[in-house]
Amino acid sequence: MHASPPILVVGISRRSGTNFLASLLSMHQDCAPPRAPLAEDHLLRDAPLLVQYAQRASERWPLRWGDRADARTRLQHHLGKAIEAFLADGVAAPRVVSKTPNPEHLELVPTLLPDAYVVVLLRDGRSAVQSLVRGFRFSFRKAVDEWAAGAAAIIRFQRDVVPANPGMRVMFVRYEDVVADPEGRLRALLEFCALDPTRFDFDAARNAPVIGSSFVRAEGGRMTWKPVQRSADFSPTDRFERWGRAKRERFEHLAGDLQRDLGYESSRTSGGAWTIYNRAADALEPVVRARDRAMHLYESLTSRKIRKPRTPSGDAPPVELGAEERA
Repeated sequence: MHASPPILVVGISRRSGTNFLASLLSMHQDCAPPRAPLAEDHLLRDAPLLVQYAQRASERWPLRWGDRADARTRLQHHLGKAIEAFLADGVAAPRVVSKTPNPEHLELVPTLLPDAYVVVLLRDGRSAVQSLVRGFRFSFRKAVDEWAAGAAAIIRFQRDVVPANPGMRVMFVRYEDVVADPEGRLRALLEFCALDPTRFDFDAARNAPVIGSSFVRAEGGRMTWKPVQRSADFSPTDRFERWGRAKRERFEHLAGDLQRDLGYESSRTSGGAWTIYNRAADALEPVVRARDRAMHLYESLTSRKIRKPRTPSGDAPPVELGAEERA
């Protein structure tokens, strides 16, 4: 059976809200997430290997046999169709909603997945950084670097790939806009994805629980991927409001241009003493990198998968991942 085109939610970085948005879209009666264990698909991360495979295979076809460039393009598309079929395999709903938290090789969507509906989720870099620091215990520099890498990739995608592929189905959405106006943004998304809005419960979406937040925790203060009811003061768009001047200046130095290129506000550096401060912080970068490596090693040694016995039905309950696997 021919699978309907998938809906791919692609985040600018981890902690950008892909869990939130994909869960909302999956509330549509015609949508569902992929089968376990694809909580995040990461299917484009090594996609260059598929392009290389098609290239190397086609190089063995003599030109006298026919147009190998056209055949190579068709081979790439069929490899992409295999990815789509894999995502939809075993999903009862007509449309599958898959997600990945960063824009790794997003430029290969027109080559491998030209029929997919791609929703690129943006988030204010300052909020994403604060969430990465709190949720994954990243250093400030590591968190900024992750967001900045995603921002740069999306800007290149907007500048180079989208104009060259006018028929590509892609929509850029701000996390902050979805939080501020869930019904308005969801209606626009449903229209983009060719989904019937009458088959979506907007009231339930407005009251949807929080999943995977760095700030809304389970009992005991642990970060959880299970739904947690949001409190009245839940405010995910102002995570950086308590930043002092030093953090604001540091973010501006490292990623301010990218922040503004994506249309977000940012405070420009005031120079002077803060220029000296940033130069000193840059000089300490090897120490910060060493700290991040040590923290990753610590998490690897102390975190273990928590596995529970199988249920009477024989189905394995969800597996809670250690911190190094979440990161």
